[in-house]
Amino acid sequence: MYLRSAGASRDASPYSTAAPTLWRAISNGLSKEDVTACQTFAIIGFHHNFRPVTFTLEAGHWISLDMHDATISYNGKEKRTPLALASRGVVFLPFQHTELAVGPTRSTSRHFIEALVWVPVSKTQTWTLLWHLFEVVRENLISVMNDAVATAEGDAPPADTAFDVRRAVRLDVNDSGDLELSILNGPRPRVAIVETETERREADERRLAHDGPRVPGNATTPLDVHRPPSFAYANAEGCDDTYVYGWSGDRTEMIAVHADKRALRLSETPSTFDLSLPRPELGVSIEVFDRPVGESPYCTDVIARSDSSQSPSSEKWKAVSGRLTIEVSRTRNLLKSGPIYRATVRLDGAEFVSSSGVRVRQTHPIVIPATVPAVLSGR
Repeated sequence: MYLRSAGASRDASPYSTAAPTLWRAISNGLSKEDVTACQTFAIIGFHHNFRPVTFTLEAGHWISLDMHDATISYNGKEKRTPLALASRGVVFLPFQHTELAVGPTRSTSRHFIEALVWVPVSKTQTWTLLWHLFEVVRENLISVMNDAVATAEGDAPPADTAFDVRRAVRLDVNDSGDLELSILNGPRPRVAIVETETERREADERRLAHDGPRVPGNATTPLDVHRPPSFAYANAEGCDDTYVYGWSGDRTEMIAVHADKRALRLSETPSTFDLSLPRPELGVSIEVFDRPVGESPYCTDVIARSDSSQSPSSEKWKAVSGRLTIEVSRTRNLLKSGPIYRATVRLDGAEFVSSSGVRVRQTHPIVIPATVPAVLSGR
């Protein structure tokens, strides 16, 4: 290991010059694992305090952690995931396994692995503690976050027994059964809810749906922009506390609902409004396009352009009657998504009028559930 370290040195001493040759000669007689270990220790040093560990999570479910990888066994199936935790001069605290019962009835268990690593700040006697949080979901290791949560001064970081991790970070279950992450120190103290597997999947699906198709402008025949709306929507999104918009499966039609959450006093109790009574804080419209749009014109200043660099043509229909029912959930501060709530919009018996005065009535109820980023400015 000393030879490997000397060979990586940039000085021109005789020892450093000869080290690569000696290292090649010795490494030829080592196993692949021994070579990897030598290379690792040559980089991070000998005072890393790393200790491999295996945690049993449930019957037939365990995770083993070494310097480089996490190996998870779930119902007889094993999966190895690389861990990128080691760097020059780091000092590890022991891995921790945290199991918490979550959900309204506290009947669901979630398993987390916490890796805490002291990292030296270059050319100073300062250390930064990085908190790497992972969730084990079946055979998968999900990276939840990594952030700086503490600092220390000295030639070496605090010993394991001298540092209380829970004074820096904490995992708890709140009154609603959600799992809360708290960073109590560091550059960005905060409290946030750690998304469930379902919420992560829904967020991924929303991102994929929001990207839309990438259809060249000359790949399809332009549609009749004056056609009546179909009133069929496959996905929905929201913004600006409350602005909900949905789009058809082929992204040639969009519905937009604007409702000022504060002015209308929206809550978890459904509120129904008569659209025949005009009010500035409430409105519903449908826009039909002559081709698929890759990005919504709502909640953004950009419409994705086709290869011909021409924006889609459209016709807008405004709701002048009907019943609009809105229900919103409580605000939740999700770790990855920030403050959000869920808004469910239902439209019944609405009549729409186009810019040319053509009228059309919806043929069936429209229900749009959407996740909406919450505005924290007091709106």
